[in-house]
Amino acid sequence: MQMIRTKFKRFDVLAVSIGTPMSVFCAQFAQAQPTIHRVVRSCETSRYGTFCGTWVWNGEYFDASWENGATAKLMVERFDENLVILTREDDAGESMGLTARYEGNPNGNAIEDGIVTGRWHWNAGRMHNQTWSWTANW
Repeated sequence: MQMIRTKFKRFDVLAVSIGTPMSVFCAQFAQAQPTIHRVVRSCETSRYGTFCGTWVWNGEYFDASWENGATAKLMVERFDENLVILTREDDAGESMGLTARYEGNPNGNAIEDGIVTGRWHWNAGRMHNQTWSWTANW
């Protein structure tokens, strides 16, 4: 039985394949899984300045914190050698209510040209949308 974790829930998969040994199936499945790095150092630059932080993988998502005091949960949609896509939810601190989508193309152990599209309410005001850049290394 193989354990699979998604951003929504954890579930078990029992593979039954006629004529294919279970060890072969499991090896093929393991090769298809993305490599998620345990610690990512990231910097974001917007009109408000550059803010750097550290993201730590907890087995389900990244616990992220930035030097300006912001904290967030970053869910992995995709993290492989071709593309990284993450969604961010800030549920506490000064940036509470911010949601964002991170996209970037890895180059070795870094992202140099990432784009963040963010959406948030400030002080129960109107919705703000903004796009800014990000870099990361692991």
